[in-house]
Amino acid sequence: MQWDGTVIPASDSQQHKDCLLANTGRLRAFSLSRILAALFSVLLLLPCLTVPAQAQQELVAEIDVHGNRRIPTDTIKSRMFTKAGDVYDQNSIERDFNSLWNTGYFQDIRIEREPSAKGWILHVYVKEKPTIRSTPTSVGEQLNLLRRATLLLGCMILQQLFNVGAECTSILLS
Repeated sequence: MQWDGTVIPASDSQQHKDCLLANTGRLRAFSLSRILAALFSVLLLLPCLTVPAQAQQELVAEIDVHGNRRIPTDTIKSRMFTKAGDVYDQNSIERDFNSLWNTGYFQDIRIEREPSAKGWILHVYVKEKPTIRSTPTSVGEQLNLLRRATLLLGCMILQQLFNVGAECTSILLS
């Protein structure tokens, strides 16, 4: 219903008041029915709008760890916040990277993703820091180490048996 442009002058007559009230009622009924129809159509379309959003959620199907030698795979996965079945989120992957890096176990970490039928497969490539092992390389160093260990053991036995002071061990350890 559209307004035809006629203006009813304000007066005290009952006829004008009745006409004004009747037009206002129709206008209210008309706009209320339009609002209800629009609301009803939005409610009908709401499930259709949410289904594609759920279908677009990408899941992490699997997490594979590569390159670990000393540190178990389960330990590496336990340091990650993302688990198989979670929604794929780039911010979570960055947080997983930082969590693994902050352990101090690795000198290189790389996380890659691969599409699959069930979602993303995350490949975590790690390179562990080397363990520090100082072993004597020459025969002379090995004999010197063996001699010092034997003397130290002898001093410890003397201390226990005869209550000899700590002079013996302090000389050997210097």
